[in-house]
Parts: sequence; C-alpha cells; structure tokens
Amino acid sequence: MGQPRANAASGLLSLGGFQASLGITPRNVCLTPSGDMLPVANQDSDQVVLFSLDPATGLLTELQRQTVPTPVCIVMEACTQTRSVTAPRLLLLTSRAYLPSTPVR
Repeated sequence: MGQPRANAASGLLSLGGFQASLGITPRNVCLTPSGDMLPVANQDSDQVVLFSLDPATGLLTELQRQTVPTPVCIVMEACTQTRSVTAPRLLLLTSRAYLPSTPVR
C-alpha cells in the first residue's frame, strides 16, 4: 500500500513510501474517524489487519489481525447515544456475510 505524506506548508500529498498489507489482495481500507487507525481488508487471506497510524510520519504499525471470511469492504458506523457520537464501529462486508465488529476508538 502506498503511504501518502502531506507537505506541511502547501498541504499537497506525495508518495512517502510503501507498507505491506500483511495479507493477500488488500481489497479495502478505511481510516477511523480519530485518524489514528487504519483497518485493511485482505480478501484472499481471509483477514482484516488493524494498523495504528502515526499522524506526524504516516507510518503504520500492526495492532491486531482478525480472521474474517473473504472481507471485501470496510465501512465506519458511528454508534450514537442521545445524538452524540460515542464510539465508531467497523462494519465488515464479505462475499459470504455481513459481520458487525467491536467498537474502536
């Protein structure tokens, strides 16, 4: 996966480097609302890998791997309580099922 790097002065993006998805066929990614985590759906290795994202450097660090049958899409859903966002959840769409996941920060 390409790692973008933002120019602080201009705000323009450039290619900062590459990061392995730690799986086969990275199909989809979705940045969490907090901007500090990036889940990656690896379709052909049946897993989702959750990375932490360093906002200053753009570097990714593996946090967790989850077995998911053929993940194809990751969507963020805001869990609400009295109309205020309290915690987002990852919703994983697979070619076999719809799997709600655990809350993330």
